[in-house]
Amino acid sequence: MPRYIPLQRQLHKQAGWQPVKSYSFTKDLSAAPLLMEELAHVMPHMAIAFSKTEHIESGYELVGIQSLHANMNLFVSPDGRWLGGYVPAAFRGYPFALLREEGGDNLHLCVDADSELFNEEAAEGDLRILTDAGEPAEEVAKVLNFLQQCHQNRLLTHKLVQQLVDNDLIQPWRINIKQLQEDGEAKVVAVEGLFEINKEALDALSPEKLQELHLSGALSMAYCQMWSKPRLSNLASLFQAHSKLLQQAQAQEPDLDLLFGEAEEDIFKF
Repeated sequence: MPRYIPLQRQLHKQAGWQPVKSYSFTKDLSAAPLLMEELAHVMPHMAIAFSKTEHIESGYELVGIQSLHANMNLFVSPDGRWLGGYVPAAFRGYPFALLREEGGDNLHLCVDADSELFNEEAAEGDLRILTDAGEPAEEVAKVLNFLQQCHQNRLLTHKLVQQLVDNDLIQPWRINIKQLQEDGEAKVVAVEGLFEINKEALDALSPEKLQELHLSGALSMAYCQMWSKPRLSNLASLFQAHSKLLQQAQAQEPDLDLLFGEAEEDIFKF
């Protein structure tokens, strides 16, 4: 788990950091928090769902499914490479985060103090976090701007999810998978904790309600979730890719860009 601390001029004037080169820090995350702004980019690669949370008023969070097994992210290779064409925005600002102070409304730029990408004393090859004047250095300013955009869109995303909840449009998503047991037999197991749009309830809404959801953007979110469901089939091929990469750990590294697509040119764009 990340240990975020607020950046302070006096404490971190000599600190350094490095941009993300490995996504191993996400390897235990079976779901990625998503923003409304990025759904069109996510849909070709990842199934979209809702998950329960105590940290949002609606009780639900919009997420991308990275695995149907707990504590596993199939979109990250064993060596930390991202196996897909789009990296969720939630991961692209790391090791930084924009977090609200406890008991207040102010936002602070924070850094994961336990990350290998952060050094309290800048090491050789590190980028400076702060200028000599104590202001965010150029690259950190870009990250901060990106995180501020994400924060604003996150507020909108929460509002749209709340509208879906208020209209009773979210229901448990019944997904079954086969798991190999110790005796070698395959057993069908239900996946818990994922939720989907109730299409019957959506179709039963009045024209006035549908118009309201359309104007806010909540209707687009609902359809993005439903239309992304076939992407669950991607998880099978990603699981096979993981297995092959583990088996070939001692062999020549495959060209993952060729297999899974090239990385984003600018990580601070949706």
